[in-house]
Amino acid sequence: VGRMGMTSAEQTISYVWWNLGSKIPGSTIISATGSLYQYEAESCSTSKATNVYQVTSTWTEGATVYTSRPDINGTAVSSWTRNVGGAGCSTSNDRVTFDLKSLVQKWANGTANYGVSLKAPPASATDLSFGKRFCSSDYASSDDACFTADRIPKLSVTFSSAPSVPSGPTFVQTGSAAGVTNVAKPVLTALSREINETIH
Repeated sequence: VGRMGMTSAEQTISYVWWNLGSKIPGSTIISATGSLYQYEAESCSTSKATNVYQVTSTWTEGATVYTSRPDINGTAVSSWTRNVGGAGCSTSNDRVTFDLKSLVQKWANGTANYGVSLKAPPASATDLSFGKRFCSSDYASSDDACFTADRIPKLSVTFSSAPSVPSGPTFVQTGSAAGVTNVAKPVLTALSREINETIH
């Protein structure tokens, strides 16, 4: 992400998509946290932000290049400033996290999920000190930093689903005939269940 030792007119942009399946549509999102494993930084300063943007068009991993990249919403949905993994940084390679609750709620409400884009802030896009590197899903066992599946991008979502359809009412017969009760004010009961779940 950002400028990584290239000419001043160039920058790198990353794209991440998580398959959330069929579990979250219509749900209330309680929390959603994105996580990336960072292994390099051009600067250890915690003032070097990385912005997260909603991708708004389709893209294919193998066919996406800088000159043919998907559209994004120009307003960042999240950002973080923690910086790790650079030479001299107080923290070595580690995960950085960012909040995606508002965006995942939009996906749950029906907005198409095309993932997110990671970029340096527009005013700092070609500033070398904003450059960072993260492990992707295409990790290789021979890679010094990204050699395990545990270091791929992750999204943790805790959500609450709408209550299930109630079961049929329970009726207790107290009269002599089927379906009849001699209780003056019978009480019918039905069971419904709200689902709270976390997916990774």
